[in-house]
This record gives sequence, C-alpha cells and structure tokens, in this order.
Amino acid sequence: MNKRIIIIILVLIIIVIGGYLYMKKEKVEITNIKYFEYYHSAGMMMNSDERYILEKVKDSYKITVKKVNEPPESAITKKVSIDFVQELENILKKYNVEKWDGFNKSDPNVLDGSSFSITINMTDGNHINAHGYMMYPKDYGKVVKEIEELFEGE
Repeated sequence: MNKRIIIIILVLIIIVIGGYLYMKKEKVEITNIKYFEYYHSAGMMMNSDERYILEKVKDSYKITVKKVNEPPESAITKKVSIDFVQELENILKKYNVEKWDGFNKSDPNVLDGSSFSITINMTDGNHINAHGYMMYPKDYGKVVKEIEELFEGE
C-alpha cells in the first residue's frame, strides 16, 4: 500500500515538473522565414494533394505551387518580393501559428481522410512543425484559406 502511494506521488511530481517545463518552452517568433511548406492531402481524391513552398535563395525568395500527383513540370515556380514574405508572416502571426509547434494528432477511426503538414524554418534556426490527420489546430481553416489565397494570387 505504501509503495502505491509513493508511486502515485512520484508520478504526480513528474507530471507537474513536465507541465512546468512545457510551459517554460521558449516562444518561437515567426520572423525572417527562410523556408515554409504547407502540404495538404485529401485522401484518395485525385489531384487533391497540394503543396505550397516558400524558399529563401541567397538574397531573394521563390515560391512553388503544385499539385502533388501532377508532373513536376506543371508546378508553378516564381520569384516573390519581401512584401510577399511579410504578408505570409503576418498571416501566421495573426493566428498564432507558433502555438501549433509540436501538433501531431490523428483520428485513428478514419481510414481515408485528409491530412496536413506545415514546416516553417526561420533564419535564426528556430522552426515550427505541425502535422495532423483528420485533426487540426485552432484556426486551421482560416490560416489555410489565407495561405492559399496569398500563394494562388501571386
């Protein structure tokens, strides 16, 4: 009986310390993006997989928009200005996408659903990664709509 109490107390201490360390995690600021990638897959639907990429190449930026199941030559790639990058950063900041870091949830009850992945690397070495399968972080739909409008409008 005493061993059970000690084990329960130790588990509670570990949970409290772990929660404290998690809360103390340094907030990543979304600024000076050097690489951004948003990927969406809608399961078995043909040509529904989309990928939006922003890359810093030397002192300039380029974007790539492509449907994953289409040939590579069908991808749209072009240079963009720093204004485009700042607008992307504004969208991500507006919805606190930095809080998505570490999001990795899935619904095991769905066999053919939608999934997403987002990767953001900043020039200072900080990064944000989030993944989901039929589960999404807060404001996911709003963020994706604005990202798609930004990339598609370019």
